Order: sequence, then structure tokens, then C-alpha cells
Amino acid sequence: MTSGVRCGSCGKDNAPGRDFCEFCGEYLSWAPTGYLPAVGAVGAVAADTTGEDAAATTETPGAPAAVPDAPAAEAGAGEDTLVADAPPATEGAVEADPLAAAPTQDAPPPAPDAPGADDDPAVPAAAIPAPEEAVAAATLPVEAVAPPPAPAPPVVTGDASLVLEAQTELGAAGVPACDAGLPVSFDLRIRNESRIVDNYAIQVVSFPEGWVNVAPAEVFLVPVGSGNDSEQTIRIDITPPRSPEATAGIWTFEILAFSRATGQVAARAVAQLEIRPFTAWTTEVAPELATGRLKAQYRVAVRNEGNAPIDLWLVATDEAGRVRTSFDADRVQLLAGEIRLVKLTARPRIPLPVGPRLTHRLGIEALPAPPEEPQDEEGRLAQARSSLLEAAKTGSVDASDKGVAVKAPRSPLRRPKTPKLKLDLGTLARLRAEDSPAALAGRVVVYRQRPLVPLWLVGLLALIAVAAYVVYTRLPDEVTVPRVVGARDTFTADKQLRAAGLVLAQPVQQRVDQDAPPGSIIGQSPEPGAEIERGSSVTLQVAAGTPQVRTPRLAGLTRTRADERLRAAGLTLGVAEPPRSPLTWIVDRQIPRADLPVSRGTPVMVFLKAPKTKKKASSSSDGEKKTTTTRKTVVVPAIAGKSVDDYASALEEAGLKVRRVSVTASVPAGALISVTPEPGSSTKEGSTVRLEVSDGSPTIAVETDGLVTFLDPIGGKELGRLPAGEGTAVEPSWAPSGKNVLYRDGQRLVLGPSGSGGESRTVYSGSDSLRDAVVAPRGSSVAMLRVEEEDGDLCFGSLAGRRLTPRCLPDDGWNLTGRPAWRPDGRVLVVGAVRQSDTRVISVRAYQTDEPFSTDPDDWSGRTAGDITVPGKGVRSVAFSPDGERIAAITNVESSAFEVVLADAGDLELVDPQPLDVRACEVAWRPDGGELAIVQADSGCTQERGTVLRFAPGSPRETARVADDARAPTYRPK
Repeated sequence: MTSGVRCGSCGKDNAPGRDFCEFCGEYLSWAPTGYLPAVGAVGAVAADTTGEDAAATTETPGAPAAVPDAPAAEAGAGEDTLVADAPPATEGAVEADPLAAAPTQDAPPPAPDAPGADDDPAVPAAAIPAPEEAVAAATLPVEAVAPPPAPAPPVVTGDASLVLEAQTELGAAGVPACDAGLPVSFDLRIRNESRIVDNYAIQVVSFPEGWVNVAPAEVFLVPVGSGNDSEQTIRIDITPPRSPEATAGIWTFEILAFSRATGQVAARAVAQLEIRPFTAWTTEVAPELATGRLKAQYRVAVRNEGNAPIDLWLVATDEAGRVRTSFDADRVQLLAGEIRLVKLTARPRIPLPVGPRLTHRLGIEALPAPPEEPQDEEGRLAQARSSLLEAAKTGSVDASDKGVAVKAPRSPLRRPKTPKLKLDLGTLARLRAEDSPAALAGRVVVYRQRPLVPLWLVGLLALIAVAAYVVYTRLPDEVTVPRVVGARDTFTADKQLRAAGLVLAQPVQQRVDQDAPPGSIIGQSPEPGAEIERGSSVTLQVAAGTPQVRTPRLAGLTRTRADERLRAAGLTLGVAEPPRSPLTWIVDRQIPRADLPVSRGTPVMVFLKAPKTKKKASSSSDGEKKTTTTRKTVVVPAIAGKSVDDYASALEEAGLKVRRVSVTASVPAGALISVTPEPGSSTKEGSTVRLEVSDGSPTIAVETDGLVTFLDPIGGKELGRLPAGEGTAVEPSWAPSGKNVLYRDGQRLVLGPSGSGGESRTVYSGSDSLRDAVVAPRGSSVAMLRVEEEDGDLCFGSLAGRRLTPRCLPDDGWNLTGRPAWRPDGRVLVVGAVRQSDTRVISVRAYQTDEPFSTDPDDWSGRTAGDITVPGKGVRSVAFSPDGERIAAITNVESSAFEVVLADAGDLELVDPQPLDVRACEVAWRPDGGELAIVQADSGCTQERGTVLRFAPGSPRETARVADDARAPTYRPK
């Protein structure tokens, strides 16, 4: 009761002990609830007291435990309903105590005294439950597994009471029971035993999310004695899923009522629910088809789909009885939801020596009971008769007291035999009956028995035998070629060949040899000692006579007269320089010189000059007239911004001859580079002026982000891309013709066109991981790296065929990481590498061969070039100049960053390098050797791409940018 309470509605004071304001009728015992918004109306709560929702799909087993006995009955509680203070009165009701301790924990500390219990006589002391009260519950079976220690129970204020009634039958353990997959309902009656109006939120714990549905989940109650809305019945639906998660057994759960006013647990109830067991399992077998000569193996997976442990026996049957089967475990014990893998081995009873394959069908099943085999002959026959009589009902056999006749058609692969009882078939027939405890889970697989000796091998052996016989009977009669070189004439040589059973080939070849007598034998083919078939021909080479003639004097003759004189002497006119000179020009010099003995038919090279243009007469001391020739002096005109064609016309108008020479240069094509003699200088009329005209710089190919881009080095204009369609293109390498580019697309090597109109073709698409394929400067040879488990080895191939077949060198302890560099003569390859045992050691590996551009790994031998004594210091890569006389190397031996240096081609160890002080990670030569292209990235060359620059070797400071974010630059060959 309150004393001297001021009404919060009208502001007037009321006499002590009043519950309602005598002025406005407002309830005076409100206490702050701390819950916003304000408590709703009573009618809104009472409207939803019979929720019918059911939830359930997953589960986590509760801890099975016993519940303490219930306390004495609450004063004034009647009916057959169990309340927190009364013993059970009706079957199926589960009593609850808001202050009961958890079944596996000590009792919680006593709840604090209810505020104002001594001051307010309207609230009897018996309405506040004692802390010692507990809830009675059924005891679990002895074999139940002890749960993990439960958390300490919440502190209960005792401001409410709970009564729980089960709406289902009790199980064997005396607690409410249900089947997995079906809902079970409880009615929970809650009463407000505090002194304030309050909201209570109901929560059911210990079940997995989704199992429980509470309707309504929150109720609005006034204190006991203040009206009819002091208690309410709540519907609780629990639906455990029909899955292994809903483990069979007794589940203990708690119901908590939270006070919105105090934020504490106002009441707590502990109850139990029994989930009945169900049985289900599945069987999977892999593979579905297995092949073998003497055995086949399968993996059998059995999964317990029920919610209780189960024992299963595995059985395998063969419809023809030709296969023996065995499991590595015939019996499996599975917990709920557990999966077990078992290996099944099938072996043919009779091996198949030769012939077509046999197919066996095997049935694999899991049985809930062990197969039983009769112990005596009489029982075995009885079981066989029972199985066959059962089969007779289906019409597959005729059965009588006199015997059994099988009506099913015979398989061509099965031998006829007397029907015989099989234990597995009888057991399966019994277990497949309608009263079987559970549906069988079985699979059918196929075992394809292969013959011990394949038919193709028999045919191959027969074919080899026939071929060997034919070869043996038709072997040629071989003879040894005699030595006839040195014989004085062909008649003597012919006699020797005929004596050996050989024939002289006609006509006889002649070869000039000044050291051998004319007509003598100086060569033969095949060589002496060779084994050839009798009657074969032998080609001989005979020394021809060597008559010599003397070269006539040609000075002052025109080309026509010189040719006539040479023909008369038995010689020929060779090359004339300059080649396009007028026919009136005369011979100035000749090679060979005049009056030199040469062989008949030798060509003579002549150098021509213009004839005399002006003659004047002069008198000599003896009175005879003498003629002299004079040539006019002219000045080479200035260029004055003229084009090449215009300047050439100006030179011809000045009486000079023009000789154009195209050169590769880092200026646009068609630009005039130099004039010799220089403009402004004096020279004789008719002299030749040499004009060097730029042919431009060849196209450069670079790798960008998954593409090969063709660029004009002068200005960096893009000229094309590869691939034209889908796919990627990395690591470009030009073919010698300059019309195609070899690049890598994933695991493939593709040869694509460098211009429009061509088609790409795949030259390699195997399983090897090939990288950095580089085409040789001549021919079709390709050097590349094969990467296996982060180890790169050198391999060779050829583009001559439709497909490239890599052939690799054996591992030598080095991991090749750089692009291979061909020396122009094809006898040396250099590749960057790191040591496998210590990746800090870097160097280059030099491979050498005597067979230029060989694709046979046996022709190559490798060595390590360079100093490898300092870890982290060495040569990263090398590029040979187009003439093969110099190298450009990327090294950090003399600096902290990788830079490009020049050296002689034989100085791979960089004993005498020429530093250029230009930081670089990759380098490539222009085909004329007049320019280098480099990739400039970070100092340690750890970045994948960088900036592509170009510069002349003699001017390393004058660099020009070609592309950004690119790598692997390579010039198009001339």
C-alpha cells in the first residue's frame, strides 16, 4: 500500500493505503518499468492466446537429466493443473518452478525479498515462491550419455509463476514424447505475482533455432488481485525435424519469463521432451563401372539418415554367380548422421584367358540384420525350396514336389547349370518382404572383366610373326663395295665393280682436280666398305682436264666489246659495276687482272667509267699533236629542304650521278640521312653522289596485359594486335620471315600473322607447360622452357611440321627462368637461370652444339657462365647482336640495380664489360645492330612489366619511350 502518494495524473495527494486516486481514479501503484514505449492495453494482449504456429527443422540435443521434486501446492490453486507450488494433479502436465535450479547444476542463490512485502498486506507472503522450490521430472535411463556442464542458471526474481501442461501422451520414460518431424504442443500458464503491471517475454532455450514457436511471445499482465488479466495461457509448439540432428532420447529444456519492467528473469521452468527414434539409411557406390582382369574395387558409402545408432550388414550379390565379393568390413556401426566408407573387392571365379570382355552386374545392399546361413544340408535345401517356390509365384520358374524348372531365357554369356541356392539371394528375398523393418538401400554396379591377353595383342603378335617371316625370306643379298678410288681409268674400276657383283652407274661424273691425272677415279658413292644389295649401281667421279687460258686486257672497251673478247678467249663476262651504267661506258679495271692464267669459263668482273667528254689539241716539242681530256668541276647542290626525289633530280641536272642506299634508322622512312660528297663541296662532273635514305625502324612487338601489340618504335603508334579474337597472347617471338609471330596462349603455342589477312594456327596444345618459346634467327628451330613443379628445363622443337613436338634436356640442377637467346650462327644458346639448391645464386647457362640450329637435345651441352660466388649478384639475361660479335647483358655485378652492359660475344663472364649506366630488366637488338630496346622496371626486376625504351648503343643517355606497362620487346627481322 502507498502512503501519502501524489497522483501523477491530477497532481493531488491521496491518503495513505489507497491503490487508486480518489479524485481521478488513476492507479497509484505504478512503478517505473524502464521499458519504452509504454505498456500496451490489456485487451491487445488477451486477443492472441492460442497461437497455432509450429516450427522445426534443425536440432541440438539437450542435456538429459533428472528434475528435482516439486514443492508444496500453492495456496488457493485448484483444478487439476500443476503450478509451481503444488504437486502434479493431472497426467500429461509438467510442473514448473520459476526458481527451480537446472537439473545438472547446484541451486541458484535465493532470490531477494520482494520489495514492500512487509508493508503491503494485499500481497500475501505465500504468493512469493521460496528459493528452495523445484520442478519434478522423469528420470533418464541409466545408459544416457552425461551432458556437458550446463551454464549457471539465471537469477530469478520470482515476480511471476509458470504452469506447463503437455498436450501429448507420455513416453516410456514418463515424460511427453513425440516423433521426429511431428509437432508437440504445450500450454504455459503465466501469472503476474508482482505488485506492478508488467510485460513478460517468453523464451524457450536448449532447443536449436527454428524448433520452437511461442504464441504469443509476449504478454501484458496486471498484478494478482487487480483484475482478470493477471494471468494468461501461452501456446508452445515444438517440432523436431525428421533428420539425424533430432537425436532420439530425452531432451531437457527451460522456459524463461523476462520482465520488461525489471529486465530480470521473473520465472523459470524446466521440462523434458522425449524424441522417439526412427531408422533410415542410404547407400552409394562408386564407380558405377569398373574394369579389370583379375579384380575390381569399389567404394561403398553408407550414411545413417536416422536419429539413433544403427548396425548394418553389407551384402553383395552376382546374378550369374561368377564373381566373388568381399568387403573390408562386413558390418558397420553408425551413429546418427554418420557416414562410413567401405572398400568392396570383386574377383572373377574363373579368369578370362582371351576373348571379348564379360559384363557382370553386382547388387550392393545394406541390411539391418545379419544374413543367416543354414548350418545343415536339410536346412539349406529347405531355404532353397522356399526361395524357388516364392519365385514361382512371379512366373519365372515352375516348382513342384519333383523339382524345379527355370523358364527364364538363358544369357549367351552364362553356361547352363543346375539352379543352386545362394545365401545372399535368400536373405535378400526374406528382407524384401512387406514386414521388413526398413526400406533397403541398394545399388547396382557393373564389373567388366577383361581378358588376360587382349585380342589386339594376339593380332599384333600374329602380324609381327608374319612380317618377320616375310622380311627373313626376302632379305637382300648384300655385298661390300670395293675401293675403286685411285684407279687409272673407268675400265679398271668397272672390272673391280663387276667382280664384286655391282654395276657402274652411267653417265660417269667429272670433276676438275688439278692434282689428279685426267681420267683417274677421284671419288665414289657409296663409300668403300658399305653394305649394299647385289646388283646395285656405284657412281664414280673422274678427274677432268684443266686447260687454262690467259685473261685478255679489257681496259678502254665497252661492255659489248669486252664480252666479245672474253668469249673468244673462252671466258665469260661477270658482274659490271655500276650495274646500271650506260652502254657507252668503258672498262676502267677488271678482276682477274689481264694476262693472268685462269680456268676456261671463268667469269671476269669489270668496273666501268664514263668516256672522255672533251678533247683539246696541244703541240709537243717534236711537232706532233697530242690530245688531252678535261672534266668540268661542279658543286654538289645544297639540300635546302628538298625531298629525296627532288634532291636527286637537282643532282642529275648538275651533271652528277645518284646512288641511293636504303638504311635502317631511327627516323621516319624516306628521310634523307646523309649525302656523300657533302653538299657545297666540289667534285668532277659525272661523279656519283651517294644518298643514304631511311628505311625506317622495323616494327617492334611487345607483350601488354594479355596481348601482343605491334608498335612503330618512332612515336609508339600501334600497328596491330594478337590475338584478333578470343584468347590471350604473351611472350612474342618473330619468325625469320617477319610475317608471323609465335606466342603462348595458356598451355598452347600459336603461330599468328603479324598483319591482317593471315590465320593463326596452334602448333602445340599438349600437357607440358611450355614458356618463353623463341624462334631461331634462321630456319624453323624453336628453343623454349618446360616448367614442371617450378623447375624450368631447356627444350627444342621445330615449326617445319603442323605440330611442334618438344624434346628436352635432362635436369642439371639449375632452374631456367629467362628467355633463350640464339647466337646468329645457331651454335650457342644462352638462358638466364637460378640454382635449385639456392635461389639466391643467379647466372646464365650457355649451351653449345656443333650442329647449327639443332633440335636434338643430345647435340647440346651446357655450362654455367659468369661469377656465382656472391649470392644475389650475377647476369640475368643476354642478347646477341645481329652480327654475332657483341652481347648486351643485364647484370647487377657492379651496381646495386640491374643495368645493361656491352661486351664481346665470347665474354659471357663479363671480364671486360662496357657499362652504359642504364637501368634495365630486358634487352633486345634491332636487326641492324644500331639500336637497343630495353624494359625498365624496378631496380630488382621484381615487377612483371615496365616501360619499354630504345636508344643507340653509342648514345645511351638519349632514350625514347616506346610503350608503358609492357615486356618482352622484340624487333621484326629484316
